[in-house]
Amino acid sequence: MNTITVITIIILIIVLFGGKFLSQYISKPGLKATFSNYDFYRYVNNYFIEKWITPKTQAEFIKNVKNFCNAKSLKQEAIDALGLDESELIEIEPIFFENFYLDLDKIEEQANVNSSGFLTKLAYAKDYFWKIDNNVLQTSKYQVTWLFCTQKQVCIYEKTFNLVKDETDTLTQQYLWKHITSIAAVTNKVKNQKCDYLEIGVTGDKYTCVMERNDDTNKAIQAIKRKLVEFA
Repeated sequence: MNTITVITIIILIIVLFGGKFLSQYISKPGLKATFSNYDFYRYVNNYFIEKWITPKTQAEFIKNVKNFCNAKSLKQEAIDALGLDESELIEIEPIFFENFYLDLDKIEEQANVNSSGFLTKLAYAKDYFWKIDNNVLQTSKYQVTWLFCTQKQVCIYEKTFNLVKDETDTLTQQYLWKHITSIAAVTNKVKNQKCDYLEIGVTGDKYTCVMERNDDTNKAIQAIKRKLVEFA
């Protein structure tokens, strides 16, 4: 076997097996990051536990989580689940809220803090992980909530992603405008870290979901407050 033949065989092996290996990291339909599902779960596990594949920055990790969950792509799924027609959504522009989901019971159960209240090492309860980096509380669950307003009601579609295994939880909720008593962005402290929530007060109950404060969410909340005045 001459040298040219050997080189040709090596090139073919690289093309065949190298392409197969790289294909694992190319986005598949329904995935919004450069990870397959399995690789993404392993990536998150390493971030929380093993640390040796920790992203260069916390910002990179958060960006990858957002891309994987891709809140914007869930809009049609939410509309279908709620049985809405887009022609009904004429009151207020649909808006989504997103952030790491805080399971307060598990965080309290597995609290591992120093005298200042800041996390000193990884805390976890079963398959739920959380830690604090740069004064930001991160967990292994991420929640996306779409909110739609029609002339008669506020419709909610909530989806919580487990970032370490193939599991999601969904919730749909609908409130008549006349039953809503308040809506606000509220801030609570969890382990000395500020965490923002959307809180909708309804007769005899309330709905809450995690959120990030930004111009879009602030404008949406103000628009809903103005709409509530009509039913006061």
